[in-house]
Amino acid sequence: MANMNELKQIRQNFSENRRFLGDGYYRLVVGEANEYELEIATAGFCGDFSYHPKIKFRIVDDSIKPYFLIDQNTNPMIILDASTPESLKRLEQELDQLFDKFIAKIEN
Repeated sequence: MANMNELKQIRQNFSENRRFLGDGYYRLVVGEANEYELEIATAGFCGDFSYHPKIKFRIVDDSIKPYFLIDQNTNPMIILDASTPESLKRLEQELDQLFDKFIAKIEN
């Protein structure tokens, strides 16, 4: 499960500026009221970016709570929210995988 220590590492190494790290552009956006967006994006032909994926989450009582995912590089495109226990479980799994990718880039 994604934890606060991993988030601290990610916050120290990533920002709103996208960084190309071999397999995509990595970015962390810190919003208001303990809201975050963590994304890996791919570049399009016209200077645009596609999320692969982007996950939004909040910090609630020192816990990381994902609530939205979009992955535009899948067919069909995946859009997921935390409206059911099943989708919440998948969001948590996807966030864990995304945290692992970011941490691996820090360690390399």
